[in-house]
Amino acid sequence: MGRFAAMVCPLCARNRKILSSRWKDPEIRWDLWNENNPLIQIREGGGKKKAEETSELFYPGVKPKRGSAPGAGWPTVETLTLAEAIEDAEYRKYILAMFEQIKKVKEIIDKYQK
Repeated sequence: MGRFAAMVCPLCARNRKILSSRWKDPEIRWDLWNENNPLIQIREGGGKKKAEETSELFYPGVKPKRGSAPGAGWPTVETLTLAEAIEDAEYRKYILAMFEQIKKVKEIIDKYQK
């Protein structure tokens, strides 16, 4: 049986594997983002393609059915940096909420670093 430990991000509550009994310990990178990188991604997608459009290509001889064809995904069509997002009325509330959570996390970190 496998077992692993995951670290939960205090900002978004998503987790990343940090220790594993089966695989080499992954290196978690916390330094991938900086203020010039995108913070907001705007994506567009049309869902799955009609089954009859791709069925023969991907599944020769299989009767096409709705949803059996791979979709185009949700490609990024626009991005905003932190500076751009905070100035945009549509996204400002999310940035301010993130700031508040960062302050809370910082207070907790300061408490344990003493």
